[in-house]
Amino acid sequence: MLVQRLAVLIFTMVPAIIGGGIIYKYTGETYTWVVIYEIILYALAVLFITKGMEAPKEIEGSAHH
Repeated sequence: MLVQRLAVLIFTMVPAIIGGGIIYKYTGETYTWVVIYEIILYALAVLFITKGMEAPKEIEGSAHH
């Protein structure tokens, strides 16, 4: 579970860095839109971590070795 959470955080780091730079350049070089973009990005990451990464339920009749 911890590995999945770290994977989501790493996966969001690339859009935060590159996307933040792109937004900074094309919005008149102000940080206001970058902050808004990153708040939305990290809110989605937290949503994926808390809701989307629930442990899968075991399938009846399956054997684990």
